[in-house]
Amino acid sequence: MKTVNEKGIVALKNWIEATSASDDFGPLCRTDEKSLDAWATEAEQSMFAGNPPIVEMSEFCTRTGKPETFTLSEDEISESEDEVSDESRSYGPWGAPRFSEGA
Repeated sequence: MKTVNEKGIVALKNWIEATSASDDFGPLCRTDEKSLDAWATEAEQSMFAGNPPIVEMSEFCTRTGKPETFTLSEDEISESEDEVSDESRSYGPWGAPRFSEGA
């Protein structure tokens, strides 16, 4: 199973911060660990479906007002020998929790 690695998480965070529009309360797309896990999951589901590791930000959240996509590179993806169950989904491929309980 292919998973987004730590380098991929950093790339996603950088892309989100560069692409997301802001309002009076800050960026419309968050980059906390729980949100980054959701973005990584989207890329992993794309790969599972036989597509590139791509994510899309809706037009409501982008600076351009148009949908924006980002494709992770090969070095931002790792091959995992273990299947990742839904119950363990909160753990990143680098072995640390992608987000803390209650976050």
